[in-house]
Amino acid sequence: MTLSIQLKFDDEIHYNEFISPNTLPNMLDQLKKDLSETTPLDISRLIIDDKIQKVNNDEKQILLSITVLPPENNDGSKRNTESIMKDLNELIKEKQVNPLSQGNITRFLDENYGAQLIRMQYILLNDSFIKYCILDLFINAYSLNIANYWKRYKTILTEVLFY
Repeated sequence: MTLSIQLKFDDEIHYNEFISPNTLPNMLDQLKKDLSETTPLDISRLIIDDKIQKVNNDEKQILLSITVLPPENNDGSKRNTESIMKDLNELIKEKQVNPLSQGNITRFLDENYGAQLIRMQYILLNDSFIKYCILDLFINAYSLNIANYWKRYKTILTEVLFY
């Protein structure tokens, strides 16, 4: 399960430091450390992607994706991925009344955004769907060529017959 979280920086210095390729790995490590110190989440099950998406430069907002891994053994003793997502969402939305607001990086988590599930169906396309799309593309291109050919033929035919 992959989630997105949004960071909303209150100053240019922290924003630029976070988005810099030189310091980004350290910032992501710090985010993971902040989460481990301020939440009851099993941090070993969280993978924070090192690619960031700038949302709004004026507002100094970026999106990060976090993958929540399933428990190693599914014996029921560990929380499932959906529970972890719900916990993280709730903790972020209520960050003003929990330790997230005190973290070096977690204090920038956007409580209005929370943690949102990223739907992966549009990314995980299977071969048959891709083949269908390519075939459809060729059929439509072929149809357009026939339509254009017919227009040209009709114009030529009209000119020959009526002139």
